[in-house]
Amino acid sequence: MKPRPRLVGVIIILALLCSPVLAISQSDLISQLRSQGAGTGTLSVTSSPVGAEVYLDGVLKGTTCGEQKSILFLGIYPWNEWHYQPVTITGVPIGLHNLRVTLSGYEDYSSWVIIPNDKEVHVKLKVQSGSTTIPTTVPTTIPTTVPTLTPTTVPTIVPTGQVPLVVKTGTVSVSSTPTGARVSLDGVDRGTTPVTITGVSTGLHLLKVTLSGYEDYSTRFFLVSGKTVSVTLERGRIEFHEETTIDAKPNIYLYSDRDLTARVRLFPEGAITASDPPYRPGIGWIAEIRNGSLNGAGDFLFYEALGHDSGWQKQEGYVIRGAYREQDMASMLGEYGFNEKETDEFIEYWACHLAGDSDYVLYPQETNAVNQNMPLSVIPEPDHVSRIKFYAEPLVSAPEPVTDPEQIVREGFYVVEWGVTLREEFLDT
Repeated sequence: MKPRPRLVGVIIILALLCSPVLAISQSDLISQLRSQGAGTGTLSVTSSPVGAEVYLDGVLKGTTCGEQKSILFLGIYPWNEWHYQPVTITGVPIGLHNLRVTLSGYEDYSSWVIIPNDKEVHVKLKVQSGSTTIPTTVPTTIPTTVPTLTPTTVPTIVPTGQVPLVVKTGTVSVSSTPTGARVSLDGVDRGTTPVTITGVSTGLHLLKVTLSGYEDYSTRFFLVSGKTVSVTLERGRIEFHEETTIDAKPNIYLYSDRDLTARVRLFPEGAITASDPPYRPGIGWIAEIRNGSLNGAGDFLFYEALGHDSGWQKQEGYVIRGAYREQDMASMLGEYGFNEKETDEFIEYWACHLAGDSDYVLYPQETNAVNQNMPLSVIPEPDHVSRIKFYAEPLVSAPEPVTDPEQIVREGFYVVEWGVTLREEFLDT
């Protein structure tokens, strides 16, 4: 049989802005990208509002439904609550699948889900900009017997300088040589090349390009905020010109000179792959600061997230020698003003989790750069926020010395975060 020519082209994916997707664990994500296992599971999907169509891998699986039931609010006041009836999909092959939920007047929801066995997903749809639709889960009238409860510790308006809680989307622009190839994104036909697709959520996506007489091309990619991912297909070899990275074990510490309750959120939420305590998309963490620190015990909020290998400064940095990791790390952290507990916890983890005994360079990324990469919202607004992450690479050549390290300010209500960003192959798991 005569071999079919390969589709040769350049596919450029432009990631502009972002919206949340389901969080999945780092280990599950990595294993699923490497291989698909055998077996099946069950996926149950509910939505608010109800009446939304559920698609799995581009195939319609049903419509969500539910009913309102009257309950007692605070044991006294009558209140209506929705009880959701799921769309239950059985026999789903174990592995990575695309979930899409649509409802007229609302933004489409699209996400990747991993089916290890059984999974439940609740989708809260957002009204399209300019739509006159009123979400059916919000009553248009409120019983007069129910008092209006306004929390005193959490403002209803995001303070100046905080991240607005606004869902944004991105754009995918696809071109190929030869042109006229059909493009499918997450199992949905999007036309022929060249084509621009708007309203694409952040996170994992499946791109497929086909043209009669040529071999099909398909790839999974991670769409991030404000970055360009270039994928080149040439003689069957795929080259990604932007690598996916891991924000591995960032710790967020909260301190205050008064007791308070804070709401903490990260964006894009869909990039979060692990957290402790569990991070709730759309809500985040509710943190209790007592006796000066989180839980009165100096605890921290932990998360891991997927990111991208661009936008970080890689000129000034610190050499971390394999034989002297603890000493070099302590010296580095001392320049920023991390306290003894924060320093000990950084060293305890990272002295043994950089792969091998090699020398590394840690390039510091300070608060403004970290906020651009993964914005942080804390309500009420802290007096000071210090977010220092370090981009880690094996030492090839000595970096320029760090000349003016950012200083952590410890006054009033303040937040301190440390973390390390690196590619998976440099992480000793």
